[in-house]
Amino acid sequence: MNDILSRVCVVLSRPSHPGNIGGAARAMKTMGLADLRIVAPKRFPDAEATALASGATDVLDAARVFATLEEALGDSVLAVGFSSRSRDLSHCKRKSFSLRGGQPTGGRWREARCARSR
Repeated sequence: MNDILSRVCVVLSRPSHPGNIGGAARAMKTMGLADLRIVAPKRFPDAEATALASGATDVLDAARVFATLEEALGDSVLAVGFSSRSRDLSHCKRKSFSLRGGQPTGGRWREARCARSR
């Protein structure tokens, strides 16, 4: 399994907050990943990234910084991407229910309201 994990890299593209870099390094270490690639970071290296790496500073120390996403993915065979989504909560009302044992509790739906961030 470690041979497979050694072939996986995580690429952060233009991270604006160094804490996200440290948090990603910590999560990677937990999952057995070590190849962190960072594209055009706003601030890196940074003390906040190191603090949030919490025991995964070896992943941060080995991280490579690239100018473009194309450079970071240059040796990749398959790339899967995830993007941040808008922070605006546009759905005012949402139907929700809780499950217990796979069944809705009490069979009742309740309304959940979300705040708008503007």
